Amino acid sequence: MPAPAASALIPERQTTISVRAARPEDCPSIAQMIRDLAVFQGVGDRVHVTAEGLKKDGFGPQPKFEALIAEQRG
Repeated sequence: MPAPAASALIPERQTTISVRAARPEDCPSIAQMIRDLAVFQGVGDRVHVTAEGLKKDGFGPQPKFEALIAEQRG
């Protein structure tokens, strides 16, 4: 079951963060974040994720994962 959208106000910075279910058009950004995290952890050579693969596996008829997106100012 997809998670509902939510928002929170961070008092220290007066910034609104919105959280929503990921959509297929988010896949390029999700793939880049996965690659960046892998590089940061020193295992970038072991990660071979693509936006197309994420779309197929996460948004097809039988999704294998769910993802949430946190947005600041859209």
